[in-house]
Amino acid sequence: TITELLTSLSGFALYLWILTDVQPVLLLVIVLTSTLSFWVNRITIRWKHRFWEENRKNWLGTVYLARKTQSVEAAKDIRIFGLAQWITQLYDGVIATLRDYVAKREKRVIWADLADVVLTFLQNGIAYAYLLGLALRGHLSASEFLLYFSAVTGLSAWIRGILDHCTKLCQQCQEIGSIVEYLSAPEQFRFEGGRPLPDTNSVELRLENVTFRYPGSEKPLFEHLNLTIRPGERLAIVGLNGAGKTTLVKLLCGFYDPDEGRVTLNGIDIREFNRREYYGLLCAVYQE
Repeated sequence: TITELLTSLSGFALYLWILTDVQPVLLLVIVLTSTLSFWVNRITIRWKHRFWEENRKNWLGTVYLARKTQSVEAAKDIRIFGLAQWITQLYDGVIATLRDYVAKREKRVIWADLADVVLTFLQNGIAYAYLLGLALRGHLSASEFLLYFSAVTGLSAWIRGILDHCTKLCQQCQEIGSIVEYLSAPEQFRFEGGRPLPDTNSVELRLENVTFRYPGSEKPLFEHLNLTIRPGERLAIVGLNGAGKTTLVKLLCGFYDPDEGRVTLNGIDIREFNRREYYGLLCAVYQE
């Protein structure tokens, strides 16, 4: 917090003032080793964040597979098509990848912690040896030795306290950055303004030359698809799992936008309407 940071700064200033009578080499050692420790921790935080971004897909895959295997709705398909062993193999593969990721991450953290311990030991060893040498040569009295001995310990603690707060701020900025990136993503649908909805007593929905593919998919699910649903018409669409029946409904509902072509309501592209108002016209009941 700001209060803790101000307290650390005050303590740092006090101990720095006490040590001004000592050779500046001692202060340089304390500041240098503390700064090196801070940069090691900061690099480790950045690496962990970057490594998390690279492995996030594996974490999401684990959650998805776990949710599907525990889903009542998926139980029928798993049994009918004998998917249990296949899903188990997929899950084991993702878990093995995550285990390797965690092991690699922890090794990196251990090395960072070890570097921090070495730097702390080096800092204290040099500082105490320097003060002890001054005392043995008669340049410091017993009381001065104890004062400077305490000041070195206190200054090191305050510097590390300040740098630890900076490290936490860096870590929180990394985490908040992902949220800001999500909130700053451009909205692909129109939720403000838009054309007024036409008379909905007689509605015609139409797909005109629609092509749609899911992100990352090489092959389009639909390509140049045309479909007209006229007022009062009842239409049944039959197909295998994965053929695109649900996706077709989501396109008509306006949950997805086609990559090419358009979806129209009474001849007007639904992208011209306020999407929230358009949602109020339809009701979809999915298999779940």
